[in-house]
Amino acid sequence: MTNQTNPTTSPSDTFKTAKWFIEHGYPVIPTRPNKRPYVRWAKYQKELPTHEEIKEWWRTWPTANVALITGQLSGVMVLDVDTEAGHENLVENFFPDSMVTPATRTPGGGWHYFFKFEEGLVNKARVAEGTDIRTEGGYVVIPPSENGTGMKYRWMQGLQLWKTELASMPEILFAVLEQSSNALNSSSTSREGSAENRDNNQQHLTTSDNILFEAGGRDEALFHTANCLIKGGMNSANAQNCLEILAANCNPPFDAAEIPIKIQSALDRAKKRDIGLTEEIREWVLTTFGNFSTTFVYNSLNLTTSDNKKKAAVILGRLCEDGIIERVGERRGEYRRVDRTLEFQSLTNAQEEDESLWLPLGLHQMVRIMPGNIIAVAGAPNAGKTGFLLNVTRYNFKKWRTRFLSSEMGIEEAADRISYFTDISRSEWQKHWEFAQCFDNFHEKLLTGKGCLNIIDYLEQPEGEAFRAASQLAAIHKNLDGAVACVALQKNRGKGRDTGVGGDQTLAKPRLYLAMDYGWAKIVKCKAWPKDTDNPNWKECRFKIHGGADYAIQGGWHRND
Repeated sequence: MTNQTNPTTSPSDTFKTAKWFIEHGYPVIPTRPNKRPYVRWAKYQKELPTHEEIKEWWRTWPTANVALITGQLSGVMVLDVDTEAGHENLVENFFPDSMVTPATRTPGGGWHYFFKFEEGLVNKARVAEGTDIRTEGGYVVIPPSENGTGMKYRWMQGLQLWKTELASMPEILFAVLEQSSNALNSSSTSREGSAENRDNNQQHLTTSDNILFEAGGRDEALFHTANCLIKGGMNSANAQNCLEILAANCNPPFDAAEIPIKIQSALDRAKKRDIGLTEEIREWVLTTFGNFSTTFVYNSLNLTTSDNKKKAAVILGRLCEDGIIERVGERRGEYRRVDRTLEFQSLTNAQEEDESLWLPLGLHQMVRIMPGNIIAVAGAPNAGKTGFLLNVTRYNFKKWRTRFLSSEMGIEEAADRISYFTDISRSEWQKHWEFAQCFDNFHEKLLTGKGCLNIIDYLEQPEGEAFRAASQLAAIHKNLDGAVACVALQKNRGKGRDTGVGGDQTLAKPRLYLAMDYGWAKIVKCKAWPKDTDNPNWKECRFKIHGGADYAIQGGWHRND
């Protein structure tokens, strides 16, 4: 593999992803949403596609997904798990606590675990319960591909392939899969998601079905069994009796004097696992703010097994008893961190003057923006929120230090969009703004302090995680330190839907909250306005966009009483 500079964030689309993987020596191909390839791909198991081929493919199929070919050329093999039961069995029984390897979540709620390629396994569907193997002659779809319904593949936090080295598959897992593969005795499948042979000869990935207590594997197999028994709740005496029976029936028999060592190791591992989980949850709680749920803890810490979820619930209960967190709301499992620290401030240092920030549609004459404020723009698709943010940028960046963070546009599209501002050159834009793509953790990428303006377009949420929007806005607000942020949110189409993804909870931190639909805008929330002027809350207006950049109000702001 080549060792070129890795990205700091995930490539933003499948074409850029394909380019990055080819540049780093990984063979990829374009696929349809149903995972079928657009091209004949057998040759790319042995040679990399060229840059010209990649460009041509995505010119022909611009919305194609991207798939990584597994096997010797890429140096990758993948465990594809698509059931909760299969995943729980792997994590509990076969993945060491210390194992770290690249991994993704699939749109259907499954997992892809990436390992170093080793010979000995073949492509098999349902080689174990809910588990497929993708190795030589196979492929897997990778982020940011979609499944045709808008749901995306995504890298698990901190486990991107360019951030995490490929781990070797645990030996006992490799041995079990190798035995299961051979036992199937059926033709291999070279396409991810193939239904061939899925319903025949299905194997269960369990110690009793697959682990052989023979020379070369007895030590690991006995410890693995001890670990399963202790985790299952069996006391040490009964676990020792079971292992002694297994040891006596190994081929050749295993020394019974070493059985207590195996039991103690399993007990130590269980204790260490519980202590580690307690410390992990405690550390997470101490670095969070705002309300959170037990489900949010599970998702944030990747707690997928029922055993870990039960333990996490108990740990959260103990943290409540210790006064570190408290229960909130009416729903069970809602918490907030108790923060008793205060930083007292003096009125003598306070300034009543607001920030002279220009806003489109005459808003700067109707509202007051103070240091540390957030402006939220909740816009329906194609309602003009990006143009609104570019206007805020264009007419403020000579006075304000301005940073534009985009989760949607690349620099090529940004260059095209700013070309609509015909009264200013591209070099002037380059001189006065800072542009970067950003996809998450916006609060860590802000310009901070007075005189700084942050434009975020937009606060995108993964599928099923709209609840994160409110906490992300809170994180941004906490880190501004006197700077101002103008943040776009996606909104459902139609009047009456005034808040963005995340609902009413996203109203908490912004001091100005604007809803936008096609040709229509509404002030949903305004906390400050100039003295001797009307309260602008709930006023709305019609507008038109001329020349792709000029926002012209139609008929003024008014209330629909």
